[in-house]
Amino acid sequence: MPNWILHCPFCTAELIRSEIAKDLSLSEVCFPRKPDLPLEGLTLQCPHCQKTSVLQKQQLTYRKT
Repeated sequence: MPNWILHCPFCTAELIRSEIAKDLSLSEVCFPRKPDLPLEGLTLQCPHCQKTSVLQKQQLTYRKT
């Protein structure tokens, strides 16, 4: 199942994972749309290193599991 992943910029731990729907059209499979994040970024605290960072939409990475 493919997922959108955000990683901690300090320790590279996986912070958030969002499943990509299975029933996508061919164009969505070839060019998946990243989920929307707030314009000011998403503030998250890493559960591994406890550091807080502001992550942007362009930091989302696609991973097929």
